Amino acid sequence: MKIPNLLFWLLIEVVFITGCQKEPIISRTSFLMDTLVEIKVVSQDRKKADEAIKAAFAELKRIETLMGQGPESEPSQLGESPQEISPELLEVLKASIWYSELTGGRFDVSIGPVTKLWDFKQEEPYELPAEDRLQAALSLVNYKGIKLAVECSTGVPPVVLLSLVNYREIKHAAGDEQWQCALKPGMKLDLGGVAKGYAVDRAIDVLLKKGVTQALVNAGGDIRAIGQSHKGKPWRIGIQHPRQDKMLTVLELKDLAVATSGDYERFFIKDGVRYHHIIDPRTGYPATGCISVTIIAPTCLEADILATAVFVAGHSEGMELIEQLEGIEGIIVAPEGEVITSSGMSVVSSNNER
Repeated sequence: MKIPNLLFWLLIEVVFITGCQKEPIISRTSFLMDTLVEIKVVSQDRKKADEAIKAAFAELKRIETLMGQGPESEPSQLGESPQEISPELLEVLKASIWYSELTGGRFDVSIGPVTKLWDFKQEEPYELPAEDRLQAALSLVNYKGIKLAVECSTGVPPVVLLSLVNYREIKHAAGDEQWQCALKPGMKLDLGGVAKGYAVDRAIDVLLKKGVTQALVNAGGDIRAIGQSHKGKPWRIGIQHPRQDKMLTVLELKDLAVATSGDYERFFIKDGVRYHHIIDPRTGYPATGCISVTIIAPTCLEADILATAVFVAGHSEGMELIEQLEGIEGIIVAPEGEVITSSGMSVVSSNNER
């Protein structure tokens, strides 16, 4: 089995932090969310930057515990009976359900029963999930089986279960009221396609509250940048080619996020077929319409979700989706190796193929 490299290489000039340096970049790394996380802050006040970075890492750790796969996480504790959920999980579920509806189920966080059957850490000889078990698990996958409940502030009526299919309508309805979640019997959530992007956004929020205006958070390829890099330059990020040992392109980011989904991240090859971790919620098998998808969006949550959804949709349908969404750009590498870019990619790419 291949051990994947990080999806991205940060292409930032080496900066030595010295007394005469006007705009030093303070960089710290930590292993969180099963990946290497790097936070870079441009600041003349190293103590202030270190304090901000420490707080951002603490927030990443909190979100990891809250939304991970461990038994103490909120998703692991959800079941048929309505349970109170945190505002963070509510926000992630609202966004997930909204994008599930928008993409016709190409993205679906209820895919947990299926992903549990796939083992991409196994050694040879590789084994596929048993077909009968896979089909049984697939019958439990349907984001419309995620029920959210809200206790009205007046107490009348009591808890009302809602099946959310419109993120924008419910976005302003939550307020400060306590929400609950119940799942279709047998359903399990897998937030692997959204939690890391959300965590990066939360880390950026912490940095902003600490007075940081120039920073970059990179969680294993889920990246968000605010402000500019040193010397007034945009943050430059290289995108890995999915099949060759080189960069596909270089992005120049300011106040944007980027995420990539690829079939080279976690996979095994059996009988000449590549089986990777991006599962199509409609079939239960790895999606085959792309080999790499990079999404540029205002937030990392959006980039994370859409990278998965577009990958599952395939290169043709996926690019149509990208072009329909305001503020979203993307690069798709089709199965034959063709590189397809969205119409607005020239504003963020300095070395792009079309």
